[in-house]
Amino acid sequence: MAALEQIIATELASWSQRPVEHAIFGHADPARIARELERCAAELLGTRVSSGLFYHASIGAVAGVELADGRRAVLKAHQPDRSLERLTEVVRLQRHLAQQGCFAPAVWAGPAPLAGGHVVVERYVQQGTPRDGHEPAVRRGLARSLHALSAALEPFVAESALPAHALAELPADRLWPPPHSKIFDFEATRAVAE
Repeated sequence: MAALEQIIATELASWSQRPVEHAIFGHADPARIARELERCAAELLGTRVSSGLFYHASIGAVAGVELADGRRAVLKAHQPDRSLERLTEVVRLQRHLAQQGCFAPAVWAGPAPLAGGHVVVERYVQQGTPRDGHEPAVRRGLARSLHALSAALEPFVAESALPAHALAELPADRLWPPPHSKIFDFEATRAVAE
């Protein structure tokens, strides 16, 4: 398997801009990002990273790694605008779903500080094969899964610390909320989007 640094470098080479890495890490240097993720895994999981599995960035930066003890983990680095309180609540709900066996991997650590943001470490789960969400049978399966998730979380609705949906809180003069990722600039493309 490849070194995590090389996997990160390959992914970053496919983008002309790297706003997510700059927001989280303050830079887009693959070697430094790999070292920070490896240090984080060692501190939070008590073992070193032996190799990388994948790296992607969109809303946050996510890295799949194989650990020296044989486990596989996913490190999800969140941008600074994701508050510790929000991530703590997401982890609480995800742990509930994982205990119910309901479409969520176990959370092993976090949220914990990582560079300018926070990280959550999960068990790496790889099951099945990717399918086309446009296929009717797959859409039905997705709808059933979403319903099961909603039903499993229904008891938490009244007490959850998560904010209401972003679109429900928009002022009347706003077409959309702030983008979920810095790779999008809705204001710069406003004329086209109208």
